[in-house]
Amino acid sequence: VTVQRLDPIYVDLTQSVQDFLRMKEEVASGQIKQVQGSTPVQLNLENGKRYGQTGTLKFSDPTVDETTGSVTLRAIFPNPNGDLLPGMYVTALVDEGSRQNVLLVPQEGVTHNAQGKATALILDKDDVVQLREIEALSL
Repeated sequence: VTVQRLDPIYVDLTQSVQDFLRMKEEVASGQIKQVQGSTPVQLNLENGKRYGQTGTLKFSDPTVDETTGSVTLRAIFPNPNGDLLPGMYVTALVDEGSRQNVLLVPQEGVTHNAQGKATALILDKDDVVQLREIEALSL
């Protein structure tokens, strides 16, 4: 017999070590302004619907899986109705903070040139359309 606590329930989230280190560096340099207090997490269920409760990220004791090169972080969610069950597949939306001095461009507006660099069409000060290389960052 295995007894498992379902309310609250823990959800383990994975992120690449590279993304984890990049985020820590960007926070330290001031490029990302972190959310004050606990970091909110939303879940999308396998059926595409958003889970109705907001969880929080627990930054203590992140672990690294050496075989996959990913960091596992833990979030805790209220689960009063037992909607979340152990082993369910969910996707997480983590509010890592807000980037400073950047523009948000719809993904549909970004293309890639022959070298694989991200590009977008912009309107310059003379109202002329120009193709520019951009640095595409994740949110």
